[in-house]
Amino acid sequence: MPRVSDVDGGRFHVPGCYEALMVGDSDTPSPDPRLALTDDEDQLAEFNVLKVQAAREAAESKAAKVAAGEPFTTARRRFGGNAVPRADDWPDWLRDPYSDVELVRVYADDTVEPVDQ
Repeated sequence: MPRVSDVDGGRFHVPGCYEALMVGDSDTPSPDPRLALTDDEDQLAEFNVLKVQAAREAAESKAAKVAAGEPFTTARRRFGGNAVPRADDWPDWLRDPYSDVELVRVYADDTVEPVDQ
C-alpha cells in the first residue's frame, strides 16, 4: 500500500475525539505496576492508594484542560481504536495506517489537523 504524502494541511472534524483522547494525554503519572506484583498486603494497599490518587489527579487535569479548551498533540494512530472508532469518510492522512502523518493536533471543537514534523 502506498504511503500518504499529500496532506493538504486542512482540519477535519471527528465528533467526540477531544474528550475521548484527552484521557490518555494526562500529565499525571500512574504508579509503578510492579508494586502490585507482591504478596505483601501493605505494599499492595499502597499501590491501590497511589492508583486511586493518580486517577483522581488525571480526572482533575482532564477537567481543567477541557474547561480551558487547550489543543493538544497526540499520535495519529490513536484514531481508529476503541476511543475513537475509524470512519470511512476520514481523509487518508487520518485513516490510512501507512500515512506519513505521525502526529495530529486536536482542538476543543473536535477538529484534527496534521502536525508538521
